[in-house]
Amino acid sequence: MSLKGDTYWLPRDKVTEFFLIKFDFTAERFVRLALPLQSVERVDNNVLSVVSDEKLSVLHIDGRSNVMRIWVSNKVVDEEDLSWRSHCFLEGGFDKFELHVESFLLDEESNVAICSNADYVEDEYNTRI
Repeated sequence: MSLKGDTYWLPRDKVTEFFLIKFDFTAERFVRLALPLQSVERVDNNVLSVVSDEKLSVLHIDGRSNVMRIWVSNKVVDEEDLSWRSHCFLEGGFDKFELHVESFLLDEESNVAICSNADYVEDEYNTRI
């Protein structure tokens, strides 16, 4: 995701699993940032998005409990001031749809999130929204 001239990712590593990283093009350096989640495991689904061109948001589906939470940051000014709040959560039902979110958009004012993913089944791509 790109926000205010910097690029953000949610990569994984073998030790801490998911984390948030930013590449600051002005300083030409990588900065590791804290995620709002207590623990993130490989069975979880995590997706990064931007809200209103000024905030980051993280969608997290707990792979064990099937609880979906969306976290929203404050306005991103610098990494020292980054804080998160839980915006909304939904419980259960995601296992019925085998939902694996690849991207999402959040409208904070309307309290609506649109999630999507694409599956390759029988030689064709299917997109779910």
